[in-house]
Amino acid sequence: MKKINLPVMLIAVLYFCLLSAGIAAAQQSTVALKNSYQNKEHGFSFSYPAGWLKVKVHDELVSILATKTGIKFPINMGVIYRTTDEPLPKSKGFLQEAYGDSLKVESLIDMKIDGCNAKKAVVTMTRNGQKAKQLQYFYKINGKMYFISCDMPYGQSEKYTRIFEAIMKSYKIKK
Repeated sequence: MKKINLPVMLIAVLYFCLLSAGIAAAQQSTVALKNSYQNKEHGFSFSYPAGWLKVKVHDELVSILATKTGIKFPINMGVIYRTTDEPLPKSKGFLQEAYGDSLKVESLIDMKIDGCNAKKAVVTMTRNGQKAKQLQYFYKINGKMYFISCDMPYGQSEKYTRIFEAIMKSYKIKK
């Protein structure tokens, strides 16, 4: 009778389990972005999930609202801009000073949005008695600074951060 090499067998089983877990995690991380928005005047576009509504809110160029009910804090993404000579936010402290006590800046990092220099801030706050998280993206092009705000309840931030990051990966800027 042939002897089974137990260490090799255990390594093979462990490898198979890790591979299966990795495939399952990759499948869960896929976000389906079925709808698209394009603003020709300001030269940007992005995709967003089916079931989310495009609305006009205040001075925003566009606002995308998740269609979740019964939540005190709406899950949404808004884009605004202003003409300015100011640079992108320089530091976490600089941004915190601008916001005062109403928001807490957790982080500020350099990044790129469609090849354009940008900043990403993670901010927490309390609105309508509920702790909330906001992802903020800043980029500047042709003398205009664009600000993208992604709002979500704090307790659901893992789920919605993944969705907003997928939306931002789809974000295109006409240069």
